[in-house]
Order: sequence, then C-alpha cells, then structure tokens
Amino acid sequence: MWCYQTRDEEVDVQNIVVKKNIIIIAAAIAAMSIVGCVELESEDAPKPIHVQRTVVSALEEGQPIDVIVEFASAPDLTALQRTERATLSLQQAQLPIARTFQVIPAATSRLSSADDLARLMATPGVVAVHADERLEKHAISAADFIHQPEAMSRGYDGAGTAVAVLDTGVDLTRAAFGNCATAGGQGCKVVFAQDFAPEDNTPDVDGHGTNVAGAVLAVAPGADIIALDVFDGDTARSSDVIAAIDWVVQNRQTYNISAINLSMGSGKFTSVCSNNVFAAAISTARQQGVLTISSSGNDGYTDGIGQPACAPDVISVGAVYDRDMGPRVFSTCADTSTGPDQVACFSNTSDFISIMAPGVSIQAAGIAMSGTSQAAPLVAGSVAVLRAAYPSETTEQIANRLLNRAPNIIESRVNRQLQRVDLEASLDPLSVECQVNVTNEQIVASPNGGSFAVNIQTGQTCEWAFGESVGWITLENHSGTGPGTMTVIVAPNDGAKRGALVSTASGITVPVVQDEDSGAQPKGRIALDFGNKITKSSWLTLETTITSNHEVTEMCVGVGSRCQEWKPFSPITLVEVPDHDGWKFVRVWVRDAQGNISDAFEDHIILDRTPPIDGTVRIDARSGEVDLRWTMAMEFGSGIMFYRVVSREGSMPRDCELNEQNNLVYQGLAKHFEDVRADSSLHYYRVCAVDYAFNMSPGKTAAGGPR
Repeated sequence: MWCYQTRDEEVDVQNIVVKKNIIIIAAAIAAMSIVGCVELESEDAPKPIHVQRTVVSALEEGQPIDVIVEFASAPDLTALQRTERATLSLQQAQLPIARTFQVIPAATSRLSSADDLARLMATPGVVAVHADERLEKHAISAADFIHQPEAMSRGYDGAGTAVAVLDTGVDLTRAAFGNCATAGGQGCKVVFAQDFAPEDNTPDVDGHGTNVAGAVLAVAPGADIIALDVFDGDTARSSDVIAAIDWVVQNRQTYNISAINLSMGSGKFTSVCSNNVFAAAISTARQQGVLTISSSGNDGYTDGIGQPACAPDVISVGAVYDRDMGPRVFSTCADTSTGPDQVACFSNTSDFISIMAPGVSIQAAGIAMSGTSQAAPLVAGSVAVLRAAYPSETTEQIANRLLNRAPNIIESRVNRQLQRVDLEASLDPLSVECQVNVTNEQIVASPNGGSFAVNIQTGQTCEWAFGESVGWITLENHSGTGPGTMTVIVAPNDGAKRGALVSTASGITVPVVQDEDSGAQPKGRIALDFGNKITKSSWLTLETTITSNHEVTEMCVGVGSRCQEWKPFSPITLVEVPDHDGWKFVRVWVRDAQGNISDAFEDHIILDRTPPIDGTVRIDARSGEVDLRWTMAMEFGSGIMFYRVVSREGSMPRDCELNEQNNLVYQGLAKHFEDVRADSSLHYYRVCAVDYAFNMSPGKTAAGGPR
C-alpha cells in the first residue's frame, strides 16, 4: 500500500496495494483526496510501500522533487553489492542516480512526474519513498547537575571513544578543542572533520556545532569529536544527514565511535515514526554498536516531538533547567519561574520521549546557547563515558544503563513522569571494571605483510598485556593501563597461508591470518548466461574463467550462500537458482591440486518470468486515421522494453505474436499510435507490453475505423 506522510505528522491518506496479479487503475494516482486505507485481505499480501505525502503533492502540482528511496534491508550483501543494487534498481526505473550509500539501504534521486513514481514503486526491493527535506537546528554548569564530576573522580571520562557530531561544523581554533590548525593534529580533540553538505569554506557558520561539540566534551573530556558538517546555511538536507550516518557506520571501528549527536529536526510526531526517512539509518547504526541521540525540538509541544527524534531506535532528548535562573524569556515562550528539573517551556515532550537533560544557558566552547540542541550532547557525552567504562557491554546494555537508572522527574505542564539523565546513577557502584575488549575481530594480512592498529578498551585504571608465539608477528605498545592502541606488525609471507593468535593471559585474543603468496591463489571470474543480466529460466549457464599456477581440480557453487559442496571443476556448467522472480546471486570458489583456494567469484542476474500487467486501451476514430492510446503497463521484474501493437482485418487478434494473421503496426515505448487509413472499414487492434526478459502481456484490445 502507499502510505503518505506529512511533514508534521504521519497520516495514511491514500493506500494502494501493489501486487503482480492485481491490475492497478492508472487513475488511482490522481485520487489523492480519498481518506482511508485499502487493505488486501489475502495472506500473501505484500508489505506496504510507504510514500511520503509531500512527494505526491509536489508531483500533483507538476513540481520535480528530490527523494530518498529506501530499499529492503539486505544484511548478507556487501557494501559494493548494496550500492550496485540501488544503482541497478534506479536504472531499471529509468530514474537519475544522485547518491548511493555504502551501508544504509537507500539512494537519492529526482522524480519529475507521476509516471516516475509509478515506475519506482514497481521496482523490486523498494519499501519507501521519502522527500529529501531540510531540518532546522534545535536552537556547562549542567555537568554538576547530572553528576559528571563523580564519574570523573572514578576515572571515567570517555577516553578511547568518539562522538560523531552531525551539525554546522566545529571551530577547531577554540581552546576547548586544543586550539587546532587541522582536525587530527597533535593534541586536537577533533580527530576528523568533513563537509557532507555543500562546502561553505567556514569551520562553523554560526557556532551551533561548536557549542554542541563543546557540550559533549564537558561531560566526556577524554572523548574525541568527529565533526561532520551537514548544514547548508540554516538547514540540513535529510540525504546529507543519512550520508554522514552511513560514513559513521563504516568508520565506527577506526575511531571507536560510541554515539551520534543530531541536534536538529522538523515537524511534530505524536507516536513513534517507524516509517521515517531516518529510521533505517539509525537502526543500522544501533545494530553496529552506535547509539543515536537526537534533540526533541523547541516548539513547546507536550504531545509530540520532531524528527529524527521520533525514530524507533533513537534516544530522544528534551530540555530541563539545572538550577533556579529566575524568569526566562525565549523567542517562542517564557517561564515566569524556574528551578532544577523544571521542563523548559520551549522543550517538546511526549509520552514516548526517552530522557531529559539540562538545556538552558549551556556554556560550552566559549559559547552560551539554550535549546534541546544543548540537552542532546550532554546525553551523547554520557554514552561515551559509559562506553569507555564498560567496553565489553552491548549497545543495548549501555542504553539500559542510561535510561533504566535515570531518576524520575515530573513535567508540571501535563503532570507527566519523565526521566532525567544522571551519569553517576548509570555507573555501577564498583570503582572500576577491568574487563578488556578489542575492536578488531581479526587481522587479515596480505602476503606483503604490514602494520595493524588494535584498539584496547578497558577501564581507566585497568592493566593489560598482550603477547605472541610466532616469529613472523611483532608487537609494539603491547601493554599498558587504561584504553590504548597496540600495533601488530606482520612480516611478508612467501609461503602458504598461515595464522596465529595475539592474546592476553586472561584469554582475550586477536586472530591474525595472512594469505599465502599471491602467485599461488587461483584468480578468475564467472559469468551467468554469458553476461546477460536478465533471464526467464531458473537454470543458468555458469561460465568460470580461471588463471592459476597449478591445475584447478575442484569447484564449489553457492547460490546466495556460502560454499556447501565441492565438485570436480568444469569451466561451463549449469546451476539452478530458486524459481521465484527477483535478484539471484551466485558465488564460486575453486581449489587447485596444491590445495590453494580462491576468493569467491560472484555474478548476479534478475529472474523474471512474470508478464507485465496491461493498462487500459482507448481508441478514437478521426477523419482518415485511428488514434490508439494506452496507459502504462505495470512491470515488477526487469522493466518494460517496448509496447507492441498488432492489427487484424475482420476479427480481433488473439495475441501479439507476429504471424500471417497479425500485422505489426507499431513497436516502441510511446503510449499512443496513429494509424492512417485510406478506407473507413472497421479495424481490430491488440496492444501488448514486452519486458526485458521478453515476457509478453496478454494484451488489451480495441476496434474502430476512420470516419
């Protein structure tokens, strides 16, 4: 079904179930004023495709619109495969490709017409279409209030972790960040900086990001800052924010990123917005160990919060006072009196908001600001402290520490119980946790060897030491106290594949695997159906081309999975894939007579055996000609290749095959044909659609003659 979402709240305005065996009336896209949902009752009903109402409204008005296309999650695909899937899908829908992502299952494009939207929705794997909207900024004595000094006294300052601040940038020259010349320099707290929005050649256009990053360090002074500029002027595009989150997930281990801070947003949502444009990106980050903290907004709502704070896996943050400040006047409201834990009049809250934090007159990095923008980084800094204190805990355990141990407060505006962050309460009563954790699951070295950094995560006062038992591995900085980085140096390998363990006495291990000399491993490629990308058969011709120093004796074929069974090698063979329509991935490994195994060779193809679904046909007789027009056919597999129109004298064509009875009068992608006739006799026509797999629809018929 299509679910349209307004900017202010999620509303089902028009719902149309898209299914192969149901003909969809083309006029449905114009019937946007109908209210309600049409549900398919059969058990095999497809999952709904959610289309934001903003997209439909723009197309109705004839305005092109930039969109973010969300695809079904595919965790088994590599980053390259996810990017290629998005690219091929947009190409199939005949749409431009503006941006793809490495981790987030999405891409950006531009829609210019309702036909563009219809083709996009008919593309396999598409689950949602969002407008690429712009978000606004939600514009520390507070550290004492959340008991940060007590955490510091126990050695917890967030060292060894990093927080990604997606904002307006950071002014590195301020003392709070080390008076830096460039990010990543000696002594600089900002270890990486990048613009994801158009370059404005300014470190921070208005100080907002600088204040937010400073607030993070006020709670977690030992943490590093990742400064990702997503703002173009006063607003940030959704796609730029998603691109920055995509970068964070890819680089989370390099910088040990524990949290993402989003002090921005728009709209009002009265319930969790599971179909929000940011939901998939934030969920992906959380699954990979990075919590996203988002400000709730400054509109003064008590029954709703903005996006992305409404997303299911986000930690949403509202603002409270940390002390009595006397009467306070803001641009949108005023508090006649103030006090500790009083919710600020501007703060959005709801019955599903996660937590509150101080957000009034937050002094950070030499700048004072108020707003939920300033409350959120205090929570992000708290996450960094907890991650550094408990490196072996899961992301969910860290989130539970933050939320389940927070003290309760009362929001007097609606007499609602809320929670307020308390860093000391989130920590165990024990002084130190000395479990050691490493970020590297394993080290994979090439035959040339090299140096590899291993990040050590543990408590500030915990001691650790690693050792190795083989001569081809050397360790530097292999012991220390508190979080640190060890260097593993692997010597070149001129022999067979080898492995070893770098480990501690307590059993913490880092496996090291080194490939054999590159000349020994078979190389090659595979091609399905001789390079075709579309097929109608579940039996495919598999061609394997190999270059090897030794005779290749065995092969293993995996259809969308790992190697299951080794068989004698054959350069050309047949492979059967599941017989349902869709993408088919085939992988092949080969083994030579010396036992050397190749990397996986991979190719993919689209199986499409379902004919297109015909639209409608209309005939208009004119003087001296017949004007034949038809609506777009629906195709859910390989896409429409052309339309074919055949004519027959005296009776209706039974099909669109080319034979002695059927006369081909048109073939192409246009949806109309003018048949000029000298006579006025009745003529019979059939219009069929043919997809790229050469599946032909049954066709629609019409009859008429010139006047």
